[in-house]
This record gives sequence, structure tokens and C-alpha cells, in this order.
Amino acid sequence: SGGERSARLFAGYDVELFPDYENQPRTSIKAFVENSKEFNARRNILGIAPTLSKGFSFWGKEAFPYISLPYGISLNGNSNSYNTTLSANIGVSGVIPADVGPDKQLTANAEAIVSLKNSFSGLFVGLAYPIE
Repeated sequence: SGGERSARLFAGYDVELFPDYENQPRTSIKAFVENSKEFNARRNILGIAPTLSKGFSFWGKEAFPYISLPYGISLNGNSNSYNTTLSANIGVSGVIPADVGPDKQLTANAEAIVSLKNSFSGLFVGLAYPIE
């Protein structure tokens, strides 16, 4: 991509603390590492993201709304400094009704990120097709 945030690579690992069961939402915590180029500065971000999600049925298809609060430490390689970051992520992912073949379903997601401290705000959407 281009612009002020021209490159971003990240990885994470999500650990479920409580499952989505009856009225109880799924509670998890994700550890993540991110490398990004923002405003001509290379940053490495280490963080955690507590998340709540709950499965619902919409028009016969299952969807999972969620909220997450990613907190990280951003290490700036250009100035040898760091700061903390915090954002609120609100989104939904699920199967969308589409005729794409037997035993295959399209999955869509939408997420809004709201900057709370030293982060950025954005709106993201995605569409996934299963490849076997």
C-alpha cells in the first residue's frame, strides 16, 4: 500500500479464557506483534488485546459481533523511543448468503477502529472465499 502508513505486517495468537456458551460471551486475550512504517518511521509494536464476542443467528446465518481493546508498546526505530497505544475495535464477522457452490460459503467482516491513545482510526471490510 502507499501513503503515510505504507507497510504493515503483524501476527497474533488468541487464547480463549471462556467459551461462547448460552448467554456467556466468548472471552479471550490475544498477544500480538506488529511491524509497520508510519510517517517515515519504522515501528515495532508488542501488545495484548482482550476481546469479547458472541455468536448470533441473522436470517439463518451465524455472525459474531465483537469488541476488543488492543493495548501495545510502540518502539520507534528511528528515534530509539517508545510510547503506549490503545484503541477500541468494534466489528462483526460471519457467513453471508451467496450461492458459491456446494459446501462453500463466503465470509465477510467489517471492523471500526477508534483511536484512544497514540493510535489511528479506520474502517476495514473484507471478504473471504474458501480454497480447498
